[in-house]
Order: sequence, then structure tokens, then C-alpha cells
Amino acid sequence: MNLDLALGISCVNLSSLAFGCVSGLLAYPASGVLVVYSPKLNCQVAYLHVRRNSVSCANFSPDGRYVLTGEVGYKPALRVWRLQDGQEVATIYGHEFGIKSAMFSPRGDVIVSVGLENDNEVNVWAWPDKHRVATNKIKDLIYSVSFSQCGQYFLTAGVRHLKFWYPKLPPVT
Repeated sequence: MNLDLALGISCVNLSSLAFGCVSGLLAYPASGVLVVYSPKLNCQVAYLHVRRNSVSCANFSPDGRYVLTGEVGYKPALRVWRLQDGQEVATIYGHEFGIKSAMFSPRGDVIVSVGLENDNEVNVWAWPDKHRVATNKIKDLIYSVSFSQCGQYFLTAGVRHLKFWYPKLPPVT
């Protein structure tokens, strides 16, 4: 059975909505489905289905070829989907309760994920290898994460804090 239309939206924070600068597409969660919407065509163009968990966040890769989803629920995962054909190309497990926010680096080779309040963990992943580069527990709430333009560091913002993170990232190949 194919999904023809998804009604509704389940955005819980700012990381739930994603805009692809290259493709001009929007992505938003509708429970266990990530809906990819084209404002130019004014229609839903793709549905990325997560098996059992709800989608909590989404982000497009800088080159526009991939979309990243984070989940909430049992064994939450980061999933990287190829936008061209809707195939899941990577599944990364590392958070216990859920993923609040996830983002590609400007080069597209690194992913930063922030866990929910019960998890309070920030993970840095080299996603093609599914290798965790760095991890850190933090006691403050994090509301947003953003990479620098050069991609060498990222920033988290939350309740009464801005924190700069300088992980040792894999070399450019």
C-alpha cells in the first residue's frame, strides 16, 4: 500500500521543520512519516516512512542529496535518506530516549545530534562510517544547534548558555 497524502503535522520544536536551500523543498514530520513538500508545485512529493517511532527532527544535507531524520521512542535512530529515490542509506543508534535536534555539517560528512532532556547527550557522528567521533553529557537544556560556516566547530544554545564545541573531526578526503 502506498501513501497518497499525509494530513497534519507534528512539530515539537524548531528542529522539526527543514528547508533544503538547493532543492527548495520543505520537510516536516507527521508522526511516523517525514513529508517532503514542494512549495513550487504546491504538493507533497515524497513520504519517508519510519518503521515504528515518531519523527522528531529533520535536516537537509548541504548538497541537497540527503535528508536526515531523528526519532523519539524505543531505540531512537538517526536515519539518512537519499532524497532522489527515498532509500534509507544509513541508520545510526546512540541515544536512549529520543533525538531533539540533528544537523549536517557544512561539508555534509559529519552529523551532530542532541538528545532529549532525559538523555542530555550531544553526539558527533562521521555518518558515512556510522562512527561516533565525540560524545558529551550536558546538564543544561539545549534548544538549538548550529555549525560554523567553515564546519570546524558548532554551537549549542539553551537556557542561560551558549556553548562552543570543537570536536576533532575527520580530515577532508
